[in-house]
Amino acid sequence: MAVVLIVTGALTVFGLGVLGFARTPKATSTPPSSSAPSTTHPASHPLQQRGLTRSEAVRLTIPAIGVDGGLQSLGLNADRKTMQLPEPARAGWYKQGATPGETGPTIVVGYITSQHGPGVFSHLNALKVGSRVELRRADGKVVIYGVDQVATYTAKNFPTTKVYAPTQAPTLRLITCGGLLRRGAPMGNVVVYGHQVAVRS
Repeated sequence: MAVVLIVTGALTVFGLGVLGFARTPKATSTPPSSSAPSTTHPASHPLQQRGLTRSEAVRLTIPAIGVDGGLQSLGLNADRKTMQLPEPARAGWYKQGATPGETGPTIVVGYITSQHGPGVFSHLNALKVGSRVELRRADGKVVIYGVDQVATYTAKNFPTTKVYAPTQAPTLRLITCGGLLRRGAPMGNVVVYGHQVAVRS
């Protein structure tokens, strides 16, 4: 299964921020455990090891920051190396990665801002450990994730292995631009790490 890597600081969006180009990685032998955040899973959010079968992500809900809307399905651009980017007001799910509830990281990306105002992930860095994130699948199941870590990285120190390497359980990565909004200045990324805690039919 293809997994996307974000190369930060490569694409200026409306002159306001940066959401880096994405490319497919070469085969890697990185152990799955290397991508797991160092934080301990909250006691109220036990780790669920068993993954679901494949079904596309169709809706994202993050109650703590007021996100509730349909997802764009993102693939690769014509160059087969960079990932398509979503509309500023909608988050996008990378369809060549894990679907919600499948074993491995499910990748959702979104903008922090645009020329028209705040993006869908403008408040992503306000999430806390233990916050709930829900992804509805095309088959009607809702996969619930618990947030393990919210991290901000500069454009030069984005930890691609930690973010995108395979995991032994269903996990989540929410990724957006972060940092100060200075015209023409590179921005880093806010990354939310989560793990599956429940599935609702």
